[in-house]
Amino acid sequence: MKFNDADLIGLPLRLTVSERGRSSKAGWNFKRRDSPDKAIVPQSQVIASVIDELRRMREEINGRVVTRGL
Repeated sequence: MKFNDADLIGLPLRLTVSERGRSSKAGWNFKRRDSPDKAIVPQSQVIASVIDELRRMREEINGRVVTRGL
């Protein structure tokens, strides 16, 4: 899938697995769509990183709803 397609359908996170990252055990490229920051996450920590980031995103959304009085 192309990154632009993921942006169009609203996927909030991007996890890029490359042949180089897999073979060198360096890790996978992890990025929030709304941020320019990227991180290299070791393969053993990918699932925990995604879950943590989704929790942070949910907390951000809940904080915005409360401050708007909804």
